[in-house]
Amino acid sequence: DELLKGIIVQSGNDAAISVAENIAGNESLFAKRMMEEARPIGLKKSTFKNATGLHDPGHQMTARELALVARHIIVTYPDFYQLFALKEFNYLKHKFINRNPLLTLVPGVDGLKTGFTKEAGYGMVASAKQDSRRLIAVVSGDTTADDRRDDARRLLEWGFRSFSEAKLYDAGEVVGHARVWGGQRMYVPLAGTGDINVWLPRNMGNQKLRAHIVYQWPLKPPLKKGDQVAVLRVTTSADAMNEVPLYVAEDVEAAGTIRRGFDSLLCLATRWLP
Repeated sequence: DELLKGIIVQSGNDAAISVAENIAGNESLFAKRMMEEARPIGLKKSTFKNATGLHDPGHQMTARELALVARHIIVTYPDFYQLFALKEFNYLKHKFINRNPLLTLVPGVDGLKTGFTKEAGYGMVASAKQDSRRLIAVVSGDTTADDRRDDARRLLEWGFRSFSEAKLYDAGEVVGHARVWGGQRMYVPLAGTGDINVWLPRNMGNQKLRAHIVYQWPLKPPLKKGDQVAVLRVTTSADAMNEVPLYVAEDVEAAGTIRRGFDSLLCLATRWLP
């Protein structure tokens, strides 16, 4: 717990390395573990080489994928996420102050992290919750810590001011289906883990709302209920976009030889074969 506080509150690289070595033996092996965890939660472009985020030519993340990590932490690890809101903590008679300046500047801010390297500049991932609405803001490449603070603050304030939340689907409601190759059923239902809400411009006017399911098709069994396999991409005619993870709603086991052969013929007919 103290090591996590050191990483989260004080940005302690020594604490991050200590955690990595205790989990995987060394930083290199820990980075490989990070890669294994990254793909299932939607990080398609990120590559990790160390546990600290210090510069390495092969250590890269996009702003969008930083936001995905933040959302994953908030949703999946609420007990640990509370540590990001600590304004300070004491360890061995030393007081450490949280490096996130927005904790005391913007109502509802309760995380996450600042960062800096010479190569990437000043960056920050921030999250705030006001009433039932939560936003995540990501800034990167700023030239000073003050610019980083001000840019993140403006993003959050603009988001709360300019967008409102709308519910599209209830918790457990089937959103659509994805094609399965070689399974006991041809299609698997997809749903969210809770209500599916999106953020839309407050002044939609005559803008049209479009939604479609995106996944790497066809899916291959076995598929277990709760596996994330797709996203619901919602856009407006003004290019405002939301992406919501979709999960398998029912188990699908592998089919027998005859069914797999039939599916192979269908895939050949559509010029695709896994």
